Amino acid sequence: MLSPPPDFVGRYRGEKVPSLREARDAFERAYLAEAMRRNSGSVSAAARMAGRNRSDFYDLLKRHGLSAADFKGSFEGGPSR
Repeated sequence: MLSPPPDFVGRYRGEKVPSLREARDAFERAYLAEAMRRNSGSVSAAARMAGRNRSDFYDLLKRHGLSAADFKGSFEGGPSR
């Protein structure tokens, strides 16, 4: 039997557990933000890293209220290639 990861159990102890859609949206937004941060705001590089095409990635950013400009110069390592 599978059990939830320990951080999931502790995070929602005594609180309402989010719906699957809410949890998925929160993860997706955090994932997109991290991809953009690691690639210094380069949508092309972040999309490549995520295995998505650039136009789909732009749509995801818009859906989650994120803008490439918010991440420009945010990672010292520069875009991943």
